[in-house]
Amino acid sequence: MKNKTIKVSYLIAIFSVILVLAISLVISKDKGQIENVKTPDVVIEEEGGIPSVKTFDKLYNLLKLDSKKEISEEENVIEENNIVQENLIATDENITENVIENTIEEKNEEEAIVQEPQKEFEKKEGDYTYYVLENIFYIATQGKNSLRTSSKIDFSNTEEEEIKINETYIKENKAIIIYTKKVLNQTDDARNIFTVAEIYNTKNKRKPRLEREIRVEGEYLKSKNIENNLYVLTNKTLNLENYYGLAIENIDENDFKTMYNDTNFEEEKYLDFENMYYFDEENYTNYLNVLGIDLNNEQETVLNTYLGAGDELYLLYSGFYIVKTIYDYKDTAIYGYYNNLKINSYIYKFIYEQNKMNYYKIGNIQGDVFDEINEFNNTIRIVTEDSTTWESLTKTNDLYILNSELEIIGTSINFAENESLSKIEFIENTLNVETSSNETKHYKFDLTEPENINITLE
Repeated sequence: MKNKTIKVSYLIAIFSVILVLAISLVISKDKGQIENVKTPDVVIEEEGGIPSVKTFDKLYNLLKLDSKKEISEEENVIEENNIVQENLIATDENITENVIENTIEEKNEEEAIVQEPQKEFEKKEGDYTYYVLENIFYIATQGKNSLRTSSKIDFSNTEEEEIKINETYIKENKAIIIYTKKVLNQTDDARNIFTVAEIYNTKNKRKPRLEREIRVEGEYLKSKNIENNLYVLTNKTLNLENYYGLAIENIDENDFKTMYNDTNFEEEKYLDFENMYYFDEENYTNYLNVLGIDLNNEQETVLNTYLGAGDELYLLYSGFYIVKTIYDYKDTAIYGYYNNLKINSYIYKFIYEQNKMNYYKIGNIQGDVFDEINEFNNTIRIVTEDSTTWESLTKTNDLYILNSELEIIGTSINFAENESLSKIEFIENTLNVETSSNETKHYKFDLTEPENINITLE
């Protein structure tokens, strides 16, 4: 299970006691029995799906900008650690000076061994090979003994910009190059990182022509090309240090909007608050930007932003999925103080509609998603790790199979009790699982019939 840091304050403890006393007045006579069947909590969907921010007033309240910033205990620890780190660095520098003379020869020997750079994002189409090497995009043909360059596009870093190519797509005489660009030497750190998609016409392989450039704030996360649409996810982090305690009328609301532009339609624009949505989360400083691009150049680029979306994001062919894992505490009087944990993973599904991603519905399974979610034959397969306590020895491992409506159609509950998952692999209707505890074990699942899963211990 992923490491989770749990902080239980004194006030929460008092509140829990009061809550327990209140519940005890209406609790049933079966209160001493603990559930043995793992059934996910019923999820009641809010009408309209995920709520919209709508106005800056609402965002101002979500971010709690009216309160003054207080240095938290965690920030104090970070500051102390930084001081310790600086002292360690100073000590290391003194040690390093004494060692340098003895290691010059070894270093020179290491520098003499130069590995040949590896090509990145290598793709082939017909007689042509497309690849990236040292931040340069190449179009090449196969010569007698090596690739022969037809043309190249240079994305090398400069004094003003730092560029990292993240992904490339090749289709129908088009080359799409996605990269993260960091603007250097500027005072506005809030808007110095962008994800850029450049679309080139490569009909003439010797002279590719830039047709379109789309830029959105934030660091690149993931992307997917489905038919004639490209979907790009980026993450932007707000720095609220200078905004706490400021009255709303003294803040430029554009500072809190995602900036983007598409050279085919608009020069530069800010996303409306109507198109910003938020999950039930304490921290809304992380923006998930979801960009939809029509590669036929017929529709404007569509951008939506989600606050508090988390890090478990999956761009699959059946849709875009956001998984949020919630750690709930059950009734302390029934389950005890430490054995009252309930882990639920809520799965939000968005479906692709041209260059848009529209919220579809929400599903729910128990446990924390391990590694990834997998899709096959209109089903979603998920392996979770679960526990009712924070003790690692009381862990269970479960498999869920969901249909396109996120309804559970097959399960294998507690297939490797108290064992730690180390690797899972889905191959069509087969799931291979490797666990490691006292000894390594291998499980093989036949998923041909989701309602009747067959497990073999190899």
